[in-house]
Amino acid sequence: MRLLLWGVALVLLSGCAQTPPGRVKGSATYLERVALPDDAVLEATLEDVSKADAKAEVLGRARVERPGNPPIAFEIVYDPARVDLRGRYVVRAHIASGGKLLFVTDRSFPVFTHGQEVALTLVRAGTPGQAALENTTGSSSSSAATAWPGATSSRASSSRSARWPPR
Repeated sequence: MRLLLWGVALVLLSGCAQTPPGRVKGSATYLERVALPDDAVLEATLEDVSKADAKAEVLGRARVERPGNPPIAFEIVYDPARVDLRGRYVVRAHIASGGKLLFVTDRSFPVFTHGQEVALTLVRAGTPGQAALENTTGSSSSSAATAWPGATSSRASSSRSARWPPR
């Protein structure tokens, strides 16, 4: 009987001695002034990026359904035993709706070396070149000189070419 009580006490104490889960808190925002659809979902991940030639290992994940307007608060729970403070860890996030990406982080946001809270800025999902071309000045039929410095314009005379930088 005494041995049984000691066994039960040992099991209970070992449960109390477990390390509590780690937490990374953060917020995500985007600069566009648009409302998210009702079915939007924010997903943020804590990733180990210590190994240069290996895929990042996901240590924790947070999912916020129907996030509403930014900033969107999230909390990633992870196992501290999987973290080596000499390593490099980042948080990345995206917002999706109906299976399509709406916003993504276009860079990684370091954690642990810069604190346990992180503020993410997401950008509209899509190809980077597309946004650059949409923001060029002039009409859609603008010349090559407008889009690319140093290019010659089809409208310029043959003796005159566009120079960069302009004089």
